[in-house]
Amino acid sequence: MGYSAVGNDYSSFGELGRGSDYFTKAFHLREHASEREKLAITADYYENVTGELDKAAQTYQEEIESYPRDSRAHLHLGTVYAEQGQYERATESVRQSLRLAPIALVRTQTSATA
Repeated sequence: MGYSAVGNDYSSFGELGRGSDYFTKAFHLREHASEREKLAITADYYENVTGELDKAAQTYQEEIESYPRDSRAHLHLGTVYAEQGQYERATESVRQSLRLAPIALVRTQTSATA
């Protein structure tokens, strides 16, 4: 998950190429991760590197089915839905993320605007 986290950081700062490099590295090394981490890494890769949003959504849904209390998966699924123009589904997914971890979302939003 370390490479994926660095990919998220670079992407948050607008350095999409460098972020993509780290997401790709994480994807290639995902077999060394736990099942939960593999799902997150795979979904991040499809969303941020290949742009295969249907595959990203499907993988986030698998992650949610296996780990329903994972607020991160709900939040990222909401982002994918928004990118696909599915705003009602995006809203519900983000709301579920907020119900599960309201503090985490506030921290994420604060970090993104800093």
